[in-house]
Amino acid sequence: MSFFKRAAPPIPFRTKPKVDRPYINAIYYANWTVYKGCTPASLDLSKITHVFYAFVRIRPEDGSVYLSDEGADVQMNVDGADGGCLGSFQRLKQQYPHLKVILSLGGGGEGSSPFAAVCRNTSMVQNLVRSARELVDRWSLDGIDVDWEHPSNAEEGRAYINLLKALREVLPTPDYLLTTALPIGQWALQHIPLDEARGILDYINVMAYDMSGPWAPQSGHHAQLHSHSDKEASGSQGVAYMKRKGVPAHKLVLGLPLYSRAFLGVTGPAQKYSSCSGEEGTFPYNKLPLDGAYEWHDEPCCAGGSYDGAKGEWMSYDIPVTTQRKCDWIRQEGLGGAFFWEASGDKPAVSGASLIQTSYHALGGEENMRRF
Repeated sequence: MSFFKRAAPPIPFRTKPKVDRPYINAIYYANWTVYKGCTPASLDLSKITHVFYAFVRIRPEDGSVYLSDEGADVQMNVDGADGGCLGSFQRLKQQYPHLKVILSLGGGGEGSSPFAAVCRNTSMVQNLVRSARELVDRWSLDGIDVDWEHPSNAEEGRAYINLLKALREVLPTPDYLLTTALPIGQWALQHIPLDEARGILDYINVMAYDMSGPWAPQSGHHAQLHSHSDKEASGSQGVAYMKRKGVPAHKLVLGLPLYSRAFLGVTGPAQKYSSCSGEEGTFPYNKLPLDGAYEWHDEPCCAGGSYDGAKGEWMSYDIPVTTQRKCDWIRQEGLGGAFFWEASGDKPAVSGASLIQTSYHALGGEENMRRF
């Protein structure tokens, strides 16, 4: 029996759900995407509550925080004026007073490599938090998002908590936001004292994606909300684990990808693939489905994607119907909202298939935005 069915057309926005409390509808904005035309002013910020600006980095020699690309961040002419992307966001915050812009610290690979050593050194931690606060204030921003990928043992988990405490001291609530991005896997979460983190953080961005990819022995859904088996990772499993560890539901923000994971030589999940297509096995959502492919929806898993039988190319990614259903689940579970990695991958609103716009409407639309 197949769980797959061709995806329905984009969901029309006929009814407005009742807003019980404000829900986050956030994006990560990657500074390197400015070079391909995704500038801050090109985003529909009337439908976005929070921007996580990726990434600022840590100097391993002294722990200080620095801009990863000064040209893109603060120097080049962006949206008609000098000051880079941060200067543009600084101006846009005056136009959109509800908008919060948070610097995301770290990131994958080399972006996270200094964390462990720096956090073992008290003076370096003080350099880190002081310089982070200075950057936030210099550009009239709203806080720091810690993206340490990932504490790998109990000692690093304790260092992570100590870092959060030190950041909270210089970024006091409610004047500043302190957030973090965490994966759904217990292989990483087991090292983090979530019962302590919950009292320090404003939000946890739950990275409910990358559950499959070129590193996996078989094809698989990369952002499924539910799984066919308890042995498979899913967004709901990750959220449930964090809630069991004492994190309040309203502090959990569910992450959705704006890119695919692509496999060749398969017709669905749980199959051995020949290779992965695209750039490092991915395509941006705004390029999908590729010519010749049709989109599908796995209802039990709340997963979507596309398939091209002629090429034998199967992709997993979120589509409007899965985004709508995930937002319905966010409201049902009382979560804090949704975020997307990363903004340049979305389709334009006029396409009727923008996932950011789908989420905006599903989480309450204008009524929700007015509460920020």
